[in-house]
Amino acid sequence: MNIIGSGLIASSFSDQDFGRSVILFASGVSNSRETRSSQFDRESKLLQDWLSKSEKLIYFSTCSVEDDNLKSSPYVLHKIQMEKLVLLRPTGIVIRLPQVVGRCDNKYTLTNFLASKIFNNECYDLYYGVLRNLIDITDVVALTRFLLESSDEGNLVSFAMPQYYEVSEIVFILENLLNRVSRHNSKIGLPFKYHKSSFVQSALDNSIISCNDDYLESTLKKYYGEGSDGIVSLGQTENEIERMDKL
Repeated sequence: MNIIGSGLIASSFSDQDFGRSVILFASGVSNSRETRSSQFDRESKLLQDWLSKSEKLIYFSTCSVEDDNLKSSPYVLHKIQMEKLVLLRPTGIVIRLPQVVGRCDNKYTLTNFLASKIFNNECYDLYYGVLRNLIDITDVVALTRFLLESSDEGNLVSFAMPQYYEVSEIVFILENLLNRVSRHNSKIGLPFKYHKSSFVQSALDNSIISCNDDYLESTLKKYYGEGSDGIVSLGQTENEIERMDKL
């Protein structure tokens, strides 16, 4: 198996082997607020190159393509185009991911952003009412393996989990884990839910993964709790993190 990329998703599959014919493409644009065409072009060219070499290519997209509030953003428009490229091939597979939680130095992930702001006592905008769908990276790996072992799930699959959480709930748990009080400007946001994933429900029914009432807290504790080895370098300055992202 060839793994394209070096970030959270790619590194989490490093001990997996789905066969020599499989290419796992995890080298996409990491910032959902990206606007530079050069970054989108880089991913597009790299993806097209690997598609020309692949027997079976797995592409990680985003569940945000379903969100009407984001459908005109450059990032979502780009992801839609990349999905189309992959799905043009009979053996191409697109996996749409919700917000992934795991050990990484990417400051643009939802939980890293919130944890960093809370830990460094930095003010940010907190939108009450906004819902987020989170998934542990270990579950992404388990679901991907289950998908490849299945025969009738199709080429476009959502890994959206059955539970949603208000951002304020995520912040509350992170405050407790980091022993900090969040400084934020309270604003009102709009709730949105992705389409229910029959594939994830099948995985739950077959005990491939679990999603109990404590899923959010246990996942955040795993990566941000005391003694966890997954906590990002929250004390670093923005400039230091920016330099780290470019390595």
